[in-house]
Amino acid sequence: MKPSPQDHEAEAAVLAGVMLLDTIPPELVTLRPDDFAHPAHRAIWSAMVTLTDRRQPIDPVTLEARLLATDQLGLVGGLDGIGKLGARYASSRDVLHHAQTVADVARRRRVVHACRDVADSGSEPVDDEQAWHETAERQILEAGARVGHVGHQRAPDVVAATIRAIHERMARRDYVVGVPSGIETLDRMIGGYQPGKLYVIAGRPAHGKSALAGNVAHWAGVHGRNGRTWPSLTINLEMGPEEVMERHLWCQIHGMEHRPGIHDRVRAGHATQDDWSVMVQAAEALHQSPISIVDGVGMGCAEIVAAARLWRHGPDCGREREAVLIVDYLQLIRPPAGKSTYNREQEVAAISREMKIMAKELHLPVLLLCQLNRGVENREDHRPRLSDLRESGAIEQDADVIAFVHRPPLYLPAGSDERKIKAEEAEVIVAKQRGGETGVIPCRYLGPYLTFLDAPERAA
Repeated sequence: MKPSPQDHEAEAAVLAGVMLLDTIPPELVTLRPDDFAHPAHRAIWSAMVTLTDRRQPIDPVTLEARLLATDQLGLVGGLDGIGKLGARYASSRDVLHHAQTVADVARRRRVVHACRDVADSGSEPVDDEQAWHETAERQILEAGARVGHVGHQRAPDVVAATIRAIHERMARRDYVVGVPSGIETLDRMIGGYQPGKLYVIAGRPAHGKSALAGNVAHWAGVHGRNGRTWPSLTINLEMGPEEVMERHLWCQIHGMEHRPGIHDRVRAGHATQDDWSVMVQAAEALHQSPISIVDGVGMGCAEIVAAARLWRHGPDCGREREAVLIVDYLQLIRPPAGKSTYNREQEVAAISREMKIMAKELHLPVLLLCQLNRGVENREDHRPRLSDLRESGAIEQDADVIAFVHRPPLYLPAGSDERKIKAEEAEVIVAKQRGGETGVIPCRYLGPYLTFLDAPERAA
């Protein structure tokens, strides 16, 4: 068996640099003793952490005393060993670089150990195959998680980057800082879907929450904005990839030359040659798009995170590229391993938290679709409220933005003239936006094409 990843030189350079500084700088507080592979280095770092916590200087004398108190002085070679380590590197200039190397190698080492543990556990019979798969995936994912970066960003650097970003937006006269939705009024309110944030899109069945999320993926990947496009991944726990792609096909057909009745003719099996020509053109456009789909039926949190990480770091996305992730929908996700004994409210809270963590870790906007409870149906005013979020107030806490999809015509008598006249009326209700405005955005919903548009008076 090959040895575990380690870099003793980088570890020694960090320890020597800290001795020259007399204390652990704030940039290195994320380093842990077990990040050091060499036992002596681990013992010295642990002693340094204790001395820093006690506001004592770090030098050969204080280190000797601390290591003696913990019976580890012999492990490091006594005072001579400490002195040789300090004399080995005469500068603290590159201590941050070496510390980052130590952290990166430690992370890789933990993944290797986790994989070995999983391999060992998999060689024995298990009672619950699904539980074992979930636990194994979680072990590896948690081992590879980057809890924090070594180093910090100083105010001058952050301010400069912030001003640069604002200036660039102003120069191109663009109010969208994230992935666009295709609904101009919505983009103006939320600024597009931004990395690291959790967006909850909620609604009652058949109100169009999946269509709205699909519009985001479609607009980002096919139409784009100002000459650029964004990759998207849709993890659908209810529909298969073909059904999801068919929705994209109808969205694309709507964006092309309008042919009245094409939807009805195709659905009835009476498509004309011209209809097929339109569908082929739409399919060709989709074929070139950076849209990806995962059949998520039966998936749990660990499997969703694994699929998202694989896509995020793969060729279809790329870890540095802006992109968008859609999970459809929350109530169909199995809770994280070990949480299935909770009540449903606790399970949903655990899922919501995992989705928020995933958004931060992968630096992606995550659109999490959510079902509303029946309270909406029982009120005279059917417009959704935050209290209608099914099963958990934790969703409201974790989400950066909560938007409701509402179609008032669905509450009118079926077959009535009024319902037919108002059939395309819809609303996107931004009920929560961390640090931003809320409000009701009138929209137009084209049912056959599963497409949301700005309301005519707003689009004009």
